[in-house]
Amino acid sequence: MLTYSDLQSLFTETKGIPDNQILFKEVFIDPDQKVNKGLFISLSDKNQEEELKTALYNGAIGALWKKESHIPRFLPNHFPLFIVVNPVAAIQNVIEFCEKKEEEIGDDIETRISLSYGNTHIDKGNTYDSAVINQINELKKKVEDSRNKRKGGES
Repeated sequence: MLTYSDLQSLFTETKGIPDNQILFKEVFIDPDQKVNKGLFISLSDKNQEEELKTALYNGAIGALWKKESHIPRFLPNHFPLFIVVNPVAAIQNVIEFCEKKEEEIGDDIETRISLSYGNTHIDKGNTYDSAVINQINELKKKVEDSRNKRKGGES
């Protein structure tokens, strides 16, 4: 499972009370998705705070947060933020870290990575730059290929 310590090794600037006992069961980008112990990554430039509030309500227990963005006052102190310059590059770092960790232990680390948006997010008018969408689609394919490889399937 992806841990607070794992993320801190990737993203050294953090906000919130450090807690090395935190385990992330899911990594997700759709704030409307219901998750269990999720790490949320906002790709929005204008609705970040609202997305974070929604993600927190839906099960996020931490987030990757853009360096230049204001930190919302509504966040509890025990909610870790890992500060990143580029969220898409940070997602790629997380995926590569998970793959490496799985290779080292020889098993699935049991952290689900979800890079899809549901219809409710799209219906609210949340759209993203086509370059960001293309990068996310490439990362989705990488995650799917990795899952297939672990299961013994073709990529």
